[in-house]
Amino acid sequence: MRVEWEPQEIWHDVVWQPDRDACAAIEQILEEERLHIHYLDGVAITGSDYPLCLENDAFDCDQCQFFFDEDECKLRRSKKYRKRVWGIIEPWVLHERKKNALRQAVADQLQGYGRALHYSIITRMVQDRYPQLNANEGQVLRVLWGCPDLFQQLGPGRYKRRGSA
Repeated sequence: MRVEWEPQEIWHDVVWQPDRDACAAIEQILEEERLHIHYLDGVAITGSDYPLCLENDAFDCDQCQFFFDEDECKLRRSKKYRKRVWGIIEPWVLHERKKNALRQAVADQLQGYGRALHYSIITRMVQDRYPQLNANEGQVLRVLWGCPDLFQQLGPGRYKRRGSA
């Protein structure tokens, strides 16, 4: 026997329109997701700014800039909790390290060459000298675009390191 289901109310005419506070909260959540911000007991941690005890069990808690009361720190009390938190942020930590290494490699190549180069040549130089980075042209371009304080575009695809002749 087949039963036809009829909705009792029609919801397709109802459109939710968030107020200004809801929009601000949504924007903040999206920005935190973009920056990979995670909160640990109300403290923001990212792949570039995190408690060092997550990586190193022998870290001195007196030097911690995240939690000031050792007795309240869940990381200190539970190794299992510490490993779980590290498992969440470790990919972003590794991503930040690779990004920093690539930025430094591009800067070193441009500094060493001493003049402006096309991004494809910079990419080949980085690939030859730093094969462990597995850099491609897109990644090199993102570094060049994303660091205007370090790199200057002189023409289509040509970049030099700021401060060099």
